[in-house]
Amino acid sequence: MVAALALVNQVPCETGWPRLALVVEGPGVVASLESAVRAEAVYEAAQAQLCVVESADVAATARISWPEQGPLSLSITSSPAFGQSLRQLSRTVEVSGVPADGVALAIGSNLGELLREARREIPSLAPPPEPSKWGVGGLLGGEAFSGGQLHGGLDVFGRLRLVGRLSLEPSLGFRLGLEVSSTSGSVSAWLVGGALHAIVEVFRFGPFTLAAVGGGRLGWVHFEGRPKDQATSAAGGAWIGTVRAGLELGWVARPAQLVLRVTAGLPLRGAVATDSGVRVTGTTGVEGGAALGFGGAF
Repeated sequence: MVAALALVNQVPCETGWPRLALVVEGPGVVASLESAVRAEAVYEAAQAQLCVVESADVAATARISWPEQGPLSLSITSSPAFGQSLRQLSRTVEVSGVPADGVALAIGSNLGELLREARREIPSLAPPPEPSKWGVGGLLGGEAFSGGQLHGGLDVFGRLRLVGRLSLEPSLGFRLGLEVSSTSGSVSAWLVGGALHAIVEVFRFGPFTLAAVGGGRLGWVHFEGRPKDQATSAAGGAWIGTVRAGLELGWVARPAQLVLRVTAGLPLRGAVATDSGVRVTGTTGVEGGAALGFGGAF
């Protein structure tokens, strides 16, 4: 009996393709046809988006059993290492009446059909689920400015996957500022506004993702002085805008989506609150932000 594990480098494999072992065995293996049979088998595997490798760590094994007489046997068997019950698909191919220069093609085309069927029937070879196209949810977060302002609140966001690893996330939210003491009393603040972020996934491991985040926020901040004693109160507001960038760690298990985001930003337009001409707080300087979000991915 002759048995051989195919060594194949001619057809490049894409990242994420299931790994497949290819075995050609049997007393009827014709040495002059073996390399051609392997080449056809590898080509058909690539068409089915399977990567043929020489390794024990594979999702399944494709086996071509070639007896001295009678039809060949083709089989695809899942690997027990993947924690699932063994699954096998098989068929026979009669090549006795096929011209010598067509044997490899006949075997390869039949194996290709079996591989495409295995992609549908064997779980370890099944294509990965398509990434979610869109999701909605809420972000609980806050920002701190070196100019003094510290506020927190809730955003409602939507996320749309545009192409590949790029997503767009618009959001609307409200922030309530931490009350700050001043000479005449204290200053409170609130902010309402929206943000638009581009999110580029840079790494994925199972349900976990790491993404780069970039975008900006535009909003209206309102300051209100709360006097002590008989001091005169005052209130006012202004438009503010900030550009920011950061990282986001995500976890997605349909339909749930959980994200943790950390950002740093610079105000393009800030606002300050003063007391008798002295700065009390403001959305100026460097911005640091963090948010925890939960939603649904669809």
